[in-house]
Amino acid sequence: MKNIFFIVCHPDDESLWIGGLLNLLSKTSFLNVFVICLSGNDSSSSRVKEFNKAIKYSNCKKGLILGKSLRKANNPLPPIYKTVLEALSILGLKINDIDLLITHSPFGDEHMNPHHMQASKELFEWTYKHKISFGFFSCLPLNNSLLKPILRNNLNQGNYGILNFSKCKYSISNKILRLLRFRSWRYPKFYTQWFIDKKLKQKMLNCYKSIDIEAHKKNYSTFNSPVESIYLFDKKGFKILNLVKNTFSVPGSKDYFLNWNLTEIIKSKISKFT
Repeated sequence: MKNIFFIVCHPDDESLWIGGLLNLLSKTSFLNVFVICLSGNDSSSSRVKEFNKAIKYSNCKKGLILGKSLRKANNPLPPIYKTVLEALSILGLKINDIDLLITHSPFGDEHMNPHHMQASKELFEWTYKHKISFGFFSCLPLNNSLLKPILRNNLNQGNYGILNFSKCKYSISNKILRLLRFRSWRYPKFYTQWFIDKKLKQKMLNCYKSIDIEAHKKNYSTFNSPVESIYLFDKKGFKILNLVKNTFSVPGSKDYFLNWNLTEIIKSKISKFT
């Protein structure tokens, strides 16, 4: 079994950004999916019950809401690795039990939330130190990379589909900048994009009665999005999601581009003159 940890900053983040993927990955027989929320554990708040209800819909192995009361965006979260260690202690797990850790994007998602950016930066550094595969979910593809698609057909599984499995390619200037920064979290190696069960995601979001649902619909395009994406930083993390990909079925041709390779093109051109 492989253990995937999704680390989010606030209760409802897990539903808004990766609700569909949580459900899909939790259905996979060889994965344990955990969700750790870094703040909002306030007994006087309804957000705790709302989070726990949403987690039940996701079917993940376990969801924990930790930290204290929700903070304003300009008030940083406590050292995030300490909260993760607390979660591991509660779960009876160790650091090396984490096979893949996924969190917020380095740009802080749609509203560039400072907590999201803090989580991305601190958790990248922490996973790098402990040699843990790292990734982040993203509402848009990064604008500093080109994507080289790997898929050669359509794939689906019930209400889910895979839209994109790609290698990330960078310009020479970006490669130089990457070397100067050495271990910059800005340069992932793989990109995956998934079509998810939107109705299930909506059920998770509707658990949060204490938030302004209509405002969320208006202010977050991801609220109504049937697409969720994850960037990955190494082959180990990518292989885990590739194993998930291999459980999907191919409804049509197994290779749409079989006749698009150079050899086939040359043969086709030659045949016209013979």
